Amino acid sequence: MHKILIADDENKITEYLERFLTKKGFTVFKAENGRQALELIDKESPDLLVLDERMPILNGSGVLSGMAERGITIPVIMISGSPETSDTIERFKSMGCDDVLFKPIDLNIILERINKKLGRQGEQ
Repeated sequence: MHKILIADDENKITEYLERFLTKKGFTVFKAENGRQALELIDKESPDLLVLDERMPILNGSGVLSGMAERGITIPVIMISGSPETSDTIERFKSMGCDDVLFKPIDLNIILERINKKLGRQGEQ
């Protein structure tokens, strides 16, 4: 069973994603800030990270930097509340994200992207 870490300070989003992804067969861990995210990455070794851009204590780019320092190379899907522009997408990808999604989150799209990153093609 694939393990996914959701790092977002908006509890409604993490609960929403956790319920949905658990029903789809994933084991889900949640972090409400960047420091917790790094601790859970070290402890649980998730297969994929869904990472919010803006969080307290340590933001998304800080988490990416912490992962790079540790040599951790799991797929990262950045979630952003910023306006969707090619510059924003390129900025996140240059920081090490594999994919970028913009709020509000479409569950079917995030599931499609997660499945693609984890090689679970066609699983719904």
